[in-house]
Amino acid sequence: MPLTFANCSIGYAVTVADSVDLEVGSSRWLQVSPWLLGALGSFMLLTSAAVVAWKVVLLGALGLACVACVRGPCGLHTVTRLRLHADRSATLFTANGMLPAMLAGDAWCSRWCCVVPVVDTLGGRCFRCLMCRSCNSADAYRRLLVRLRLNGATEAG
Repeated sequence: MPLTFANCSIGYAVTVADSVDLEVGSSRWLQVSPWLLGALGSFMLLTSAAVVAWKVVLLGALGLACVACVRGPCGLHTVTRLRLHADRSATLFTANGMLPAMLAGDAWCSRWCCVVPVVDTLGGRCFRCLMCRSCNSADAYRRLLVRLRLNGATEAG
């Protein structure tokens, strides 16, 4: 723990041992689930008693939603890795390089995945990083859950 007095740190530096490195992104089952839900929704739409014109419009909207869910965020600021430090600061690894960040609000955690909101300290842009247990080592995911629980994360049911 850092010794602080009037917002001054005494003899404390964030080291790599104080941080948790995690892969950001969805697991295989999360990548397949939009297509499965889209197929189920399509079946339900096609078997409904709606007018054909409404079926076509709703099938198109459902298809666009599935593609958007599978495609996800893209671009130069897509976060691929997150390094979470003990002092609620973080480092985002993107296609552009690294961005310093801070935890923003409460994270949502479950046994299988966590959604951690972080804010880029340079640009003020908010990122919601999804981290799945299956994409990370068991030790790193456990350390993430402990770190977020200490910071007041919201646990799922």
